[in-house]
Amino acid sequence: SINAEYGVVITGSQDNVDKAIAKIQELLKDKTINTTLDINPLSFARVQNICSKFRVKLRNDKVGVVEIEGEKIQVYRANDAIRRKIVEVMKQPTELPSHWSSQSTPCELITLSPLSDEYNKIKNLILPTLPNPILQIERIQNIWLLDNYNQYKSKLIRKGTQVNEKLLFHGTKNDPKLIYNGMEGFDMRFSSSEGGMWGIGTYFSTSAKYSDSYAYKSPIGKQIFVVQVALGETVKLPPDQKLRIPPIKKTQNTPFAEDRYDSVEGITDKTTIYVIYANGPTYPAYLITYK
Repeated sequence: SINAEYGVVITGSQDNVDKAIAKIQELLKDKTINTTLDINPLSFARVQNICSKFRVKLRNDKVGVVEIEGEKIQVYRANDAIRRKIVEVMKQPTELPSHWSSQSTPCELITLSPLSDEYNKIKNLILPTLPNPILQIERIQNIWLLDNYNQYKSKLIRKGTQVNEKLLFHGTKNDPKLIYNGMEGFDMRFSSSEGGMWGIGTYFSTSAKYSDSYAYKSPIGKQIFVVQVALGETVKLPPDQKLRIPPIKKTQNTPFAEDRYDSVEGITDKTTIYVIYANGPTYPAYLITYK
């Protein structure tokens, strides 16, 4: 016998199953408890709707987390209903940006028209520091990397941190295809073991000119990325080549063992640099080819 009401599977004769259910009801009756549950990617309003048929009280004092209070059986039912809905939603395919073109493969490059608003938006990010003639701007449509990036942003939201998303530049001496058509994107495992000015991490710049010094030289021109970076809570630091992860915050506000910053900010050559120390916080949005 499968008893969805209690989230358990009870096997045996019908008489014994009925007795087991009666015993469960007796044990849970009038026992008031409260529990917390991570509800991402559901909104609190959606959770309230799911729980409307249960006799529980809900609190949402922290983004992405709900506290459920009531009789044990009611709390267990509500908890199970929420978890089932989360699994259902997570199985749905990633929602693609509305401005993306249709594609038949997981990763495609879309060459933008120089007359489009999107092209000019990216061009205007580049030209103030890098006035070289632009040969083409390609939008990167990698569904796998986008899904990873969105999951990371969801984690920031769940822990109550602003996403703090910026469009930044990145240059690489390696073939850009290894990044934009890969499963990891900017992969920390390929970072230099010696580290840069802020240790072993992936570096992004507010200046296209700065990233130009690291540009890939393709047969048709130099190439750099414009990258969406979810910086989260960043901290300004002087150069420190010993860094491997962001430092611990002075004020701890987390249920976990420690609370660290999400990224590091620094200045070099009058340029603001951001460093991240994980694979998830970035999405290579555009590949720029220029003279």
